[in-house]
Amino acid sequence: MYCGSDRSGFTLLEMAASLAIIGTLALIIVPIAINKLEQSKVTRAVGDVRGIATALAGLAKDVTQEKVGKNKAHTVTRLLFEGPGNTPRDSDSNAIYYAAGSIWASIKASNVADADIGTLHDNIIVNNLDGDVNVDETTNGEDYPSTWGGPYLIEPRPDPWGNKYVVLVQGIREGVQAGGSADVYGWVISAGPNGKLETKPTGTDLGGDDIGLILAKGAK
Repeated sequence: MYCGSDRSGFTLLEMAASLAIIGTLALIIVPIAINKLEQSKVTRAVGDVRGIATALAGLAKDVTQEKVGKNKAHTVTRLLFEGPGNTPRDSDSNAIYYAAGSIWASIKASNVADADIGTLHDNIIVNNLDGDVNVDETTNGEDYPSTWGGPYLIEPRPDPWGNKYVVLVQGIREGVQAGGSADVYGWVISAGPNGKLETKPTGTDLGGDDIGLILAKGAK
């Protein structure tokens, strides 16, 4: 006597067909999800760049533009501010964007010592321009004057791809000084998704997939 039973599960043919359909959907959904994720990172980077630019504008207003990155005794002259994170590569994929031979090498006075590189933290979060252990050294001129009114920003963070935001200070400062460097700009830049800083410090256009904003131009 044959006892029938309800059929359950899938045959191998049905399972293969189902997997093929799922695979096709995955091919469609995953790139869209990746694109949306990448776009959200770009949107965040744009917001961060604007926030840093606004903070720097507040700093320049309070301490005067020509003092941004430069202390009273001129023993410290910052050409670059960097946020936290990994140091971006240059356009030739060298380990750091100011490597010898890169388009940023001429901005950094030395490719060995970091004396001319300051942090965003020490300039817009705390008043520690010279980068030593003491903050608010306003009376001896080692840090910004007492008109420094920060913090100007919540603690800076790496860009969405884990790299430092880079600020070219020279153009901000020299834009109001006689004899300032011609065609040197003030930039706030993220190296973008590829992690390469491809914008020229003397240019007016962003390079590659960099995300940035021009703040000021050096004097002619």
